[in-house]
Amino acid sequence: MQCPRCNAQLKEILYEGVSIDTCEKCEGEWLDSGEIIAINKAREKTFSDGEKNKMTGAQKAAKPVTRSQASLQCPHCKVPMTSLNYSYSTGIIVDRCPSCNGLWLDKDELENIQIVIEEWDKKTPELNKKFQPILAKIKADYQQKSEEGLNELAAGSSPVMDSVIKAILYQLF
Repeated sequence: MQCPRCNAQLKEILYEGVSIDTCEKCEGEWLDSGEIIAINKAREKTFSDGEKNKMTGAQKAAKPVTRSQASLQCPHCKVPMTSLNYSYSTGIIVDRCPSCNGLWLDKDELENIQIVIEEWDKKTPELNKKFQPILAKIKADYQQKSEEGLNELAAGSSPVMDSVIKAILYQLF
């Protein structure tokens, strides 16, 4: 495969126990669908406080995605990829293939994603403790309203919103 950024030949390497394709020229990386999940679970690499602080600065400096950034072609499928903010609000802009769901990550983006995920995981117990009583009350209110036949969460809620709330509650409990 060829690098979508600089057209150099991609080289297969083992990273965190996962085979990925990397560009030795621009240092970008191609991950097939699901490989980012395996890398985030592996957690073989540790990051220094300096690397974490550098990442925080990169997140703050992130700019909205523009059309000119969406012009890379998937090295696997040769279709245009879509630029998006990884995991909604990280500030890490990645390119995803709509056909094969592979990800193109520019230099340092893979490490930045790992740092963000690790930091989120560290905060999860604290956030669960803080919000558990509130979420338990929401769940109890939701169940009561459902039993009373008010599936729309107290009149006015849309079916889409109802589905979103259900999904959140089921994930948390």
